[in-house]
Amino acid sequence: MSYDDEMPLGCAAFLLVALVAFFLIYGVARANSGEDISSVTICAKERSATSDGGEYRIYTDHGTYVMEDVFFIGGHRLNTADDYGRLRVGTTYDIHTVGWRNGFLSMFKNITEFKKSQTQVPNACDG
Repeated sequence: MSYDDEMPLGCAAFLLVALVAFFLIYGVARANSGEDISSVTICAKERSATSDGGEYRIYTDHGTYVMEDVFFIGGHRLNTADDYGRLRVGTTYDIHTVGWRNGFLSMFKNITEFKKSQTQVPNACDG
């Protein structure tokens, strides 16, 4: 058997190992992504300047969130500005989030999906 005959087998083994490693890493990352589904009422929203350029912040009756482009873990969205523009202050939404809130690092959960809730909560943002 020559070197050339073993080459396809070596490539196939490498690809198989790489594929298994990819799905293992993806599974661990997905399991630890801090995914959550909840119902919130939008109290205010703004575009906030950051060292990276900026982020869309959403203030709700249950805390502060951000909207950022995501791809892979927790879904995918590359049209954040459009989605952010569709959110209406005073409206209750069912949201899907990924990430964690960390005040020390100024990190917020990222809203990856939202839909208008069947149950609206009037005056949820009143102090």
